[in-house]
Amino acid sequence: MVGDNIKNIKTWELMSGDNIIGEFEGNSLKIIDYDKLPLKLQRINSVDEWLRTRSIDIHRPNSRILRKILRLKEHEEIELVKQVYAVTITDNYWIRPSGSYMQYSEVKFNGDTFADLALKGNYLDYGEPFSNRERHTPELTNIGSYEKCWKIENGQWILYKAGTVNERFSELVTYNIGKSLGFRMADYYEAENFVKSPDFTQGKYNFEPIEGIVGEEEDYFINWKSLYDIDQTMELCGQYIDIIYLDALVFNVDRHTFNYGVLREQDTGKIIGMAPNFDNNLSLISRGYPKDAKNTNNILIKMFKEFITRINIEYNPPLLNHNSINNCVNNTMVNDSIDRNAVADMIKSRQNILQEKNC
Repeated sequence: MVGDNIKNIKTWELMSGDNIIGEFEGNSLKIIDYDKLPLKLQRINSVDEWLRTRSIDIHRPNSRILRKILRLKEHEEIELVKQVYAVTITDNYWIRPSGSYMQYSEVKFNGDTFADLALKGNYLDYGEPFSNRERHTPELTNIGSYEKCWKIENGQWILYKAGTVNERFSELVTYNIGKSLGFRMADYYEAENFVKSPDFTQGKYNFEPIEGIVGEEEDYFINWKSLYDIDQTMELCGQYIDIIYLDALVFNVDRHTFNYGVLREQDTGKIIGMAPNFDNNLSLISRGYPKDAKNTNNILIKMFKEFITRINIEYNPPLLNHNSINNCVNNTMVNDSIDRNAVADMIKSRQNILQEKNC
């Protein structure tokens, strides 16, 4: 697996499970099954750009340690991704050399040998030699700027992510608030000095970031219109509005086009809904406390209200009473350094402002 002489392979087949959906040489893609094609490749015919979006962040310190342990000399995202045939945990897309008889079952990840190294930078317990199966690690396609890893627990893939106390607390409170509101949320749990979240695709669906549809465009209306063009029933659009409403409520300024997206059926490529809301560690108190928790910066609230006015719909999210908000905040993590009253006041204040007719 990892370590094969990838550079000598010139032509590749793009796969969805065991189905060939495209062929490429260099950056030129010949489409075989458009419906099952990754959304990004439906939008732009650039295999290189698609492969780069599947690569570990090469600037993460633990990424550099991992590459040294694996004796990978490559420092370019495309070549790193090819080392594991572009396989990821959250979809069933991959690549194989043209004419190969490799099956998805042969390349699908089933080990987490380098999880602690990727998460904690702990390299002292890693010696050689490693088997090809061990070297075929999901960490090479585990994207994002935070140190993280995939672990197998009770037969299920679990994502572990590092963060400061305030970041982890903010992630977990936002999860609890979202669940209390009845929104579709990816599950999050405290795990010592990390947070953990089970793979919400469960190996049954393909998660695709909204970037595949809109690129890096974060404008609310453009995102909403793109989803409306896919599904005029408004179900997708409604789920998207729930996401950006929660962002406004908890002041999540880090909603970019790789941390929300859609779920697709693996057999047909059909979009079945928005992926559950995830990645909220840069909300609430992640960057400190507001000077006045009851008069918080309302830039996201203003953007949200302007968007709702533009699309001219009635959006009536459920409201949380003060007891519910207090319970969400007070029952999250055990840490005396957190000013829970300030966090609760911030959420209550922002909810009140969101209910006002004018910003």
